[in-house]
Amino acid sequence: MGPRQRVAGVGGGEAGQDQLGRYGSCGPVPFGRGGGRRGMTRTIVQYQIRPDRADENQRLIEAVFAELASLAPRGVRYAAYRLEDGLTFVHVVDEDDGLLATLPAFAAFRAGFAERTVSGPTSHTATLVGAHRPTPATA
Repeated sequence: MGPRQRVAGVGGGEAGQDQLGRYGSCGPVPFGRGGGRRGMTRTIVQYQIRPDRADENQRLIEAVFAELASLAPRGVRYAAYRLEDGLTFVHVVDEDDGLLATLPAFAAFRAGFAERTVSGPTSHTATLVGAHRPTPATA
């Protein structure tokens, strides 16, 4: 397992807002291949968005994924989920080199983050115990 990587924070460094930009290292397995290995550390971030900004937040996240798809970086594994309440988002991130923070789409996502949120973000480091086909299904 490589050293923990840190990337630029969210919301211009306001208290609590930099947690969305902290990601663990993941090793060389590309997102969607191999599924992860035991002992791998990943960061899970959760927050709740204002009701009138939830769809905007989702569009900003989708733009990050579109940019990642065009670049196809090997050292980034990233999934984002919108929970059934429609307001809570969960991001699961593994990253080798801090690339995510350099993407213009991620900068756009971070811009105004504090104004979009109701609570959070909370960030937790998790160690993979096991997984069966951990890649998100695509529609």
